[in-house]
Amino acid sequence: MNERREHPYIDAFEVLDPGDDPAAAIGMLASRQVHFIDGADIIQLATFQNMAHVDIHTANTARTAVARFRRGSHELADNVKVNKALRMAVDSATILGLAYRLGVPRNTSNFSNPTFDALLSKAEGILDVEARREVMVEIQTLMQEEGPIVQPLWQAVYTPADKAVVGLETHPTGYCVWENYGITA
Repeated sequence: MNERREHPYIDAFEVLDPGDDPAAAIGMLASRQVHFIDGADIIQLATFQNMAHVDIHTANTARTAVARFRRGSHELADNVKVNKALRMAVDSATILGLAYRLGVPRNTSNFSNPTFDALLSKAEGILDVEARREVMVEIQTLMQEEGPIVQPLWQAVYTPADKAVVGLETHPTGYCVWENYGITA
């Protein structure tokens, strides 16, 4: 089925790499050498917001920044009270990651808690959603109390784009639907 578009198609896309200097991307959009910046950095956001010809397209994501304490590396990393104080000092929710089971390769924090491992194994074996939720509450409570991470934020992604760009939607995973994009005069 052919859909009628409200804006013209784009014949080609040219992808330019501004390099590692955040000012280069800012300059490219400010001078209209490019129509949008895919994956703008948060440190550039205020500058892009001050450009009259630019709209900011935003998407919330499941990306997060995590501070991990490697158990056995320092007395503060092993201190559950210090870990908990840091978690409580930020306004965030801690999620369960399968990376905290003892012996798994991604357990970079070296977290070791037999109760956690047993609860996780129990939850994995429960098919009933409500029954599994009850066990997950126990796991999450344990991680809030003793877990080795501080999760301070959920990251949003930003795509500053010239207002002439139409059809652009920022996707949480960075997925681009190029065929929906267009440029108005």
